[in-house]
Amino acid sequence: MLWFGRRYKCILCNKYYSIKQTRYICKGIGICDDCYNEVKTKGDGTYEAKPPVEMVVSPFEYAGNLKKTVKLLKFGGQRLYGSVLGMMMSDALLHKEKLRGFDMIVPVPLHGTRLKERGYNQSEFLSEELSKELEVPLITDAIFRVRDTKRQSGLARQERVENVKSAFYAAESAVKAKNILLVDDIFTTGETAKACGNALKDAGADRVICVALCKTPYKERIILR
Repeated sequence: MLWFGRRYKCILCNKYYSIKQTRYICKGIGICDDCYNEVKTKGDGTYEAKPPVEMVVSPFEYAGNLKKTVKLLKFGGQRLYGSVLGMMMSDALLHKEKLRGFDMIVPVPLHGTRLKERGYNQSEFLSEELSKELEVPLITDAIFRVRDTKRQSGLARQERVENVKSAFYAAESAVKAKNILLVDDIFTTGETAKACGNALKDAGADRVICVALCKTPYKERIILR
């Protein structure tokens, strides 16, 4: 059971708090004020990128309790965590003018095999909350993963490049002449975003900006090449 009376479980520290001490509540879970204040951020979370991705916006660092929670979302079946983290991400990005004027929000897709295995696409949960806050349509059939790739985590840079090369296909009818916010959970070297961006631009997209919940520490080189 996730909650007792009017107390809510923090998904970052797993402790229970009153409604006054909890943010981003969803079905008995949320994030406590103390954990929220400890989530690491850096600058305004905006990073330059090379084409086909124009810019990367990522408000939080992939570290500490947030890192553990994202792993539970991705690999531990905790799908509700996606809604809570999506609300936290959206709140951090809501007032960024650089995210205005876009035509659609597009989550990085999973291959059918991985989707069946996991049961959901965590990037889609994040996208749903961002779509609500920015009032930009969420489109889930604009880009597809046409090749079942390995997990990017643990791969060297060149292995990451080869792993996602030609792994995505975008529908021209959906993206031609559109400005697109591409949403992912973690931004590391940017190869997944770059591969998606190539597919979207090849299908005629005008602009592509990547929005990620969190980024790996700078020492792991998060710049697109």
